[in-house]
Amino acid sequence: MDTIELQNAHKKILNLYHSSILSIISNYFNSIQNIIEEKDGGKYTNTLVSSADLEINKILTDNLPKIVTNAVIISEETESNQIGEYTFIIDPIDGTHSFLRSLDDWGITIELFHGGEVIYSVIFYPHSKTEYYYAIKGLGAFDPDDSKIQVRKFFEFKPSFVCAPASRKIGRALIDYSQGKMLSFRAYGSCVYAFYTLLRGGNDFIVFDDLNIWDILGCVFIAEQSGLIVYWFGDQPKLDGSDNLKEIKSRLIIYKADYNKEQIEKIKSLIHNKLAQ
Repeated sequence: MDTIELQNAHKKILNLYHSSILSIISNYFNSIQNIIEEKDGGKYTNTLVSSADLEINKILTDNLPKIVTNAVIISEETESNQIGEYTFIIDPIDGTHSFLRSLDDWGITIELFHGGEVIYSVIFYPHSKTEYYYAIKGLGAFDPDDSKIQVRKFFEFKPSFVCAPASRKIGRALIDYSQGKMLSFRAYGSCVYAFYTLLRGGNDFIVFDDLNIWDILGCVFIAEQSGLIVYWFGDQPKLDGSDNLKEIKSRLIIYKADYNKEQIEKIKSLIHNKLAQ
């Protein structure tokens, strides 16, 4: 697909979002009709899935292969791990716990990759000031006005960093590290919303701890297209079908290009040391 075709696909995904997905969100957000279940089986046990997750998942899995002909789908909510010529990776709701509590810190992610690399990504934040961000390979990363994302400079006086999810291992070490320093620490359950806070300027540095491919793929692509720095702890996941993407867990950091380099190296070293324990 060339850039024109990707732009057209993006417009169709926006139409799908406005015509179908928003109505599902409206029906279930802050509603007792949003049935909650525990996923069952292997690593999915004891994680939550709601009616909203499943209905959004169905809308996307039914319609995305029509937008990009015969594209296959890998979703958090299904067992498929098939790689096609064109493959969408989706997370119907990242931050289900927040959604169920009628909070705003959650999002919907859709990524398209081809030939082993991401070529398009959009992350929707329905209840946030900026409703979505998207990126197209070769064009850059954009806001809803189709203006290129302008990431604010890092706040040198008191930088803010965030861990997603709020892990006990890495998060606790980062909290201890921030004590007595001019640093502000936060934690979110949704990694895509944590990424939103960086794009909006509220945070300067994000630690993504032990996450699945559908949690991080869109964030990484939009970050790279908007000039943010991505650093992986361990190997970057392959998108060529040689690995089982459902079994891959990744740790990485994303931070602003002008972030204090000395502090970056200290945080990298802290995480490496913690992982080695």
